Amino acid sequence: MHALSLLAFLLPLAAASTHAQCDCMSWSEGKPWIHDADLTQAVCESAFYKNKATYDPKTKRCVAGAEATKFWIDGHTWETQCKSFGQGYTDASGRPQKVGAAAGSCPDRP
Repeated sequence: MHALSLLAFLLPLAAASTHAQCDCMSWSEGKPWIHDADLTQAVCESAFYKNKATYDPKTKRCVAGAEATKFWIDGHTWETQCKSFGQGYTDASGRPQKVGAAAGSCPDRP
């Protein structure tokens, strides 16, 4: 019985995939996979992450506001957002953009 209680406690911790920072990677025909700063910025500055995370132009990553808001970026949600935005978004200069494929990249939490 105690083993089941422990498993019930540990399973959500193992399943959680939260990160302090993430970026989007993209691929377009004839080009290699890249860390896509424009796509990362578009996702990070979207309504979903407003007041929760900020785009850092130095690292070109979306950084969670964990200190003040107790918010961490969920890796699965980030991946989904990168893929969705990659199908068509507007970059910071107002130009429409689209990539062939996109993926999320979130290093482990510091």
